[in-house]
Amino acid sequence: MSKILVIAPHADDEVLGSGGSIIKHVENGDDVYVVIVADRYTGDWQSQREQSKNVKAILGYTELTHLGMEDEKLHESYHQLIHFIESAYLKVKPDIVYTCNGDDINTDHQHVFSASAVACRRVQTHSPSKILCYEIPSSSDQSITNVFAPNSFNTLTEDQVNKKILAFSVYSDEMRQTPNPRSVKNIKTYAEFRGLMCNSLFAESFIVKYERS
Repeated sequence: MSKILVIAPHADDEVLGSGGSIIKHVENGDDVYVVIVADRYTGDWQSQREQSKNVKAILGYTELTHLGMEDEKLHESYHQLIHFIESAYLKVKPDIVYTCNGDDINTDHQHVFSASAVACRRVQTHSPSKILCYEIPSSSDQSITNVFAPNSFNTLTEDQVNKKILAFSVYSDEMRQTPNPRSVKNIKTYAEFRGLMCNSLFAESFIVKYERS
């Protein structure tokens, strides 16, 4: 049994980026902890927190934590962001960390990745065995600096993909219609596309930033 920490800038990123992998870890008997950094203050953030609890129930993971920071303003409280993520990391002491991609077009993602890199540094009392960056459709694929180039995959079953889509559908205000990548059809298409890259029907893809030898 391993301890897994998923660091998500916003409620919905945990599902889009690693929802299938969360399900797979839970089914394998791992303890999965999810930290959601920012509330969407431009909308009904209290409702979205309730939605995230319902998502947790569907995915079946161990513990959900909201850090309660304000989205689109993480750059204004970057030191606090590092402190909050570091505190969450030290509480869980994870073996594997999933965090967002530092080249995403979303600046909150960029700051969360940077803070995660500090919190998950290799030289400390408890260092992680692996750090992976997940991709977010509509953010990772819009980068003009570095295209998301995965070097690791978690293969998924169709049931796991469908459960991921069910969980994401709880975030009704984040759902979009085809051809947007956040649509039901295209979330599955993404999983199929990443699956064909690793000889599987479905998969989620990641960039491994660190893996202990």
